[in-house]
Amino acid sequence: MRSQKAQEETIRLKPGKTSEQMTQILPPHHGKGRIISRLNRWLFRTWWTHPQSIQNDPLYPLYTFAEALYARLLAVEQARLISRSRGLPRPVISIGNLVVGGTGKTPMALWMGRQLQAKGLNVTVLSGGYGGAFKGVSKVEVSLDLEKSSSLYGDEPTLMAGKGLPVWVGKDRFLAGKEALKRESSPVFLLDDGFQHLGLQRNLDLVLLDALNPWGNGLLLPFGPLREPLKNLERADAFILTRTPSELKKPPLASFLEGRFPLKPVFSCHHRLTDFRRGLTGEKVPLEALRTSPVVAFSGIAKPFDFLRSLQSVGINPYRYHSFPDHHAYQIQDLEMIIKSYEEADARFILTTEKDYVRLPPFPTAPVLTAEASIDFQDDTEPFMEFLQERIGRMLIAAGPAGSAAEGQWAPAGGTTLSMPERRPS
Repeated sequence: MRSQKAQEETIRLKPGKTSEQMTQILPPHHGKGRIISRLNRWLFRTWWTHPQSIQNDPLYPLYTFAEALYARLLAVEQARLISRSRGLPRPVISIGNLVVGGTGKTPMALWMGRQLQAKGLNVTVLSGGYGGAFKGVSKVEVSLDLEKSSSLYGDEPTLMAGKGLPVWVGKDRFLAGKEALKRESSPVFLLDDGFQHLGLQRNLDLVLLDALNPWGNGLLLPFGPLREPLKNLERADAFILTRTPSELKKPPLASFLEGRFPLKPVFSCHHRLTDFRRGLTGEKVPLEALRTSPVVAFSGIAKPFDFLRSLQSVGINPYRYHSFPDHHAYQIQDLEMIIKSYEEADARFILTTEKDYVRLPPFPTAPVLTAEASIDFQDDTEPFMEFLQERIGRMLIAAGPAGSAAEGQWAPAGGTTLSMPERRPS
């Protein structure tokens, strides 16, 4: 029997029509995991509330003082980084955002990497290896023990490498790129989570923003989710609005950005679950089997309910959903709690995200499926691909003839008569 306190922590959402279909959402119930989960939920409520709500907070003057101090120190540090920035001899495309987590950078990097590979380009991802113990520069070598690789290199680099993209990690991504050039054939570099990594110059800066809640309460760290002020979006070359509802033709955020940054294109997309697999690369399980069978789900991501909503959007209503902090290092107690829910529900499967899967210790007995997310630009598919081809074509011309024969198809109309983009700190 769960304690009254634990029961009070349980949140219920109603994805279906009957009480039997209600999904229980449970936080971790042990030691450190519970403390971190409570802190994570408090931050989530504080950071992602409406700006008007935070302005009514009695501590708002403290928040604004801390924000002003943070902004001043940040400006000094960014100026220092830009003055010392270095460039690589191959094209660099940065995929980043303005807030702490939650905009879908990793699915976007995977999607873009595959798109470029399908066009015959050699793509290499440069990552900071967030959450990994490795301190030097290395190519991510994925072993059969994904948890070990994740602990060493970080969950996102491990996931991208496990899905077939060459990934190099290093706190100094210029050095990581230099090492990659010694072993990779004329790559186009994708700079993962790169908007704030000003030590490496880039040719194209793509900034991802959540279409419906792009900057939460509007405050800078630590009392808000913003990594830097909104005015710094001036460094971006284009905006990609993620998680745009499919029925929303043009989010209000698009109009705001077009008005404030009129020379920068704005594209909209949303993430959708396309496949469910055993493990990371195993056989697919039909969606209908998950709609009609009892399942349990869990995730440890920046916005904890996004995965549950994604499942519900395709007709999957888990019996129970376990929510963990972002980049959570799963412990045996966590697995025991999930297995208990699995057994109580007499479930057929346990569902989780790909990023969570690579952090899991060996899972006893239960079949774990990963949900593969794809990017759908809908009406913006053709405009975005045309924009990407135009910009990459210019980059390849500027980089010289060192690339593969496939690079020719990326040359923009007019060939070398086009002006070449400058390599910029950001």
